[in-house]
Amino acid sequence: MKRIGTIKGTSQQKTPHEKETELLIASLDDTLPLLDLHGQSSFAVAFELEHFLYRSTQKFVRIIYGYGTGRVRSEVLRLLEEMQKNPKGPVESFAPELKDASCIVKIR
Repeated sequence: MKRIGTIKGTSQQKTPHEKETELLIASLDDTLPLLDLHGQSSFAVAFELEHFLYRSTQKFVRIIYGYGTGRVRSEVLRLLEEMQKNPKGPVESFAPELKDASCIVKIR
């Protein structure tokens, strides 16, 4: 008889701490593909972000939204959150970097 399921304690899902650690380690990589969005309109931000994330072949990417007024930052983080909530979306997790002018995104 086949046994279906996982052994208790061996789940494939990562804890929030493990996800945060992955993003922190990825942020140290200066060779990550990046998308620079600062100064873009809201429409351009949505289009470019979605296009970039769905076409990415890397597991981690960096999105730069700059400091400015915070309009682009707010839009990027809102869109990333929507994509993360969608099970078919490209975003597994994301976190703003310490400089707060960019974020690291983990692709599904």
